Amino acid sequence: MNPSVTIRWALSLLVGLFLSLSFADDYRPVVGTAPPDGYTGAWSTWYTNGAIAIEQHLEQGIPSGSYKCWRPTGEIQYEGVYYQGLSHGIFTSWYSNGMRSAERSYLNGQPDGAHIEWDQNGRIVSGLRYKKGRITHLDYYENGTLIKTEPAPTYEQHSARVAEKTAAITNGMTRAEVEKILPAEDGGIQTPNIMRYYEGWEVMVDVPYDQTGGPWKPENRVNGPVHVYRDVFSCD
Repeated sequence: MNPSVTIRWALSLLVGLFLSLSFADDYRPVVGTAPPDGYTGAWSTWYTNGAIAIEQHLEQGIPSGSYKCWRPTGEIQYEGVYYQGLSHGIFTSWYSNGMRSAERSYLNGQPDGAHIEWDQNGRIVSGLRYKKGRITHLDYYENGTLIKTEPAPTYEQHSARVAEKTAAITNGMTRAEVEKILPAEDGGIQTPNIMRYYEGWEVMVDVPYDQTGGPWKPENRVNGPVHVYRDVFSCD
């Protein structure tokens, strides 16, 4: 099989695996094989319990067309469209209770248009608007109702705000103390001793911790300088 085709097919499969690992209440491994070289048509994989996991359309071995991912229990989890291996169009995800959780618009692999998130009761909680991969506006909601729209801050403006916040983080602070400044729900483990926090959508903050009390305990203490840098964060 052509290596570039194999990589694109594998990436689309990994999207489904990641979504299943992240959201499925009863995750089971996906089974299936790579399609033949240059394959055109529908291609599916299944969970080991026999339930459909991923269904997609390929053109010459590259994802192009509809893409759907289900939970092991049968509920639709994620749906979108690819064009020549790139996200292109509306991508929608759902909670396990069947309520829509997010809807995101893409153009040739870049965020372009509205990105909206709902809570499990069907109320909109946040919204972003993109143009060619860049956030242009922030939409704020209260009880599901849009209350205001603001232009997105520039990277430089946002970096300055983050630097001001993170200046308060010093060696010896516990993780619990740090996460009063950087919300824990915006973080993700990246290495054995660094916790990464996303601040906004284009800035990341790495905080080094010791391993007192075991990995990622509230009593872990800051051990080294905080690093703020740029990277576009996307859930897809």
